[in-house]
Amino acid sequence: MPYSTSSILMVESGTAPPYTPEPPAEPVLRPNGLVARRPEGWHVEHGDPMWQDYLWTAMLDPLELSYGVEIDDVEATTVRGRPTWAATCRPLTGKGEEWEGGYDPRCSCCPLLDSAVSRLVEYGPEDPTWSDRGLPTTYRVHLDVQTGIVVDIAPLDGSGGTSLTNEIHAVDGRLGVWPTRSSVE
Repeated sequence: MPYSTSSILMVESGTAPPYTPEPPAEPVLRPNGLVARRPEGWHVEHGDPMWQDYLWTAMLDPLELSYGVEIDDVEATTVRGRPTWAATCRPLTGKGEEWEGGYDPRCSCCPLLDSAVSRLVEYGPEDPTWSDRGLPTTYRVHLDVQTGIVVDIAPLDGSGGTSLTNEIHAVDGRLGVWPTRSSVE
């Protein structure tokens, strides 16, 4: 598991009670090793690393595609030599003040499925991007079968939106050694 927890116990008296940390909750895994169900508060307790924006994080862990998204045309495919699951994904508008049942990206300013729906989450109904400005409404998404990582996203309509291409070179193997300047010269 890539996450761990640590705690610091501070006391004012000279004697500290023994501290026994609670073991971190474990996700429920499917037979293929992918996560079937996460423990409550997983994201809050384990926070995700961010590089440039949360699109990178969402690509590595596409939880936001598991709810508030209409998924059609699922098929087994191959992308850049790796088995993938491909699906047509359409973000759905939620209901009520808490956006119940709608697409709720990890970060609505950099969603996997950039659309009028994700802009509504980010900016609210007063924002002019909620009106039809030609943003995509539907995407074709490819997930790597072995890792669950997004390897390709392409809008199927509209203009702009999110396009992403990611190549997985190896899984569970030794990383190659990059040539150093001295070895190239």
